[in-house]
Amino acid sequence: MQLVVGDVHHLDMVMLREDGSEAWPKAIAWLDQATNRIRLDLLLLGKGEGIRNADVIASFIRMTQDPAWGMPRGLYLDNESEYG
Repeated sequence: MQLVVGDVHHLDMVMLREDGSEAWPKAIAWLDQATNRIRLDLLLLGKGEGIRNADVIASFIRMTQDPAWGMPRGLYLDNESEYG
């Protein structure tokens, strides 16, 4: 947990919503650089929605509350809008 890298990934798996429309899941990913462990939070968003800053914050909090993870010493994030 010296350095954890955060990133959002758009998965190439199409799913059907209850209304029959197509949806592609998104993953908020956390990588512990020291151990190469990856933690994912998967989201299936509504039509036209994207990952928001609030989604990333909630995922980060869940990571820090997970007894197998905890609080990282350093955090590396790209400059995408959801990290703003």
